[in-house]
Amino acid sequence: MPNIYILPNGTITGLYHDIIQEANLGVLKVWRASNIEFNILSQQWEVEIIGEGKIASFWTRKEALEWEVKYLENKIESKC
Repeated sequence: MPNIYILPNGTITGLYHDIIQEANLGVLKVWRASNIEFNILSQQWEVEIIGEGKIASFWTRKEALEWEVKYLENKIESKC
């Protein structure tokens, strides 16, 4: 379950999860914050944060996905 943050101006922000639509929180604005792709040369999964570039590599896709969520959650939380 994703963390949801309510800003002082009433805006709700957080990482997307299908349960958000079920909660009927209003009109959604969703955009991609990152990409995870396999690098054939390094044989690793690379995490690219939009606007920051490739910032982490992992041997397994699962590790990359878990790291991506933690990184983005921390980034959102630091802005709240």
